[in-house]
Amino acid sequence: MSIQNSPLAEQSLRFAIELVSYMRPVKGCGIIKDQILRAGTSIGANIREAQYGYSADDFVFKLQLAMKECAETGYWLDVIEGAGILPPDIVKDLRYKRNRIHRMLVSSLNTKKSNMGIN
Repeated sequence: MSIQNSPLAEQSLRFAIELVSYMRPVKGCGIIKDQILRAGTSIGANIREAQYGYSADDFVFKLQLAMKECAETGYWLDVIEGAGILPPDIVKDLRYKRNRIHRMLVSSLNTKKSNMGIN
């Protein structure tokens, strides 16, 4: 069940680091900044936790948590874009990377559930 050093784990870590570097200099917007950093960094944390799952069900549960955080990150990117907190090209790049991670999570979950006989 290990996904350590997988493209999903690596991309989620890079995404979190990039998100932190973009949000660090942002002044004000405290709650928005806190929320996107919490959600965006939690994606990779849950992916990493999945590798230490107690069972296949726990592995799936942790990846589902990562999916929820990925969806929330998308919401906060919409808010950041709408409020003009970050330049549009940066938001577009972050959204692209978030979407790529989301697709990888969907694929990983579908594969694991299929292997477990879950629809």
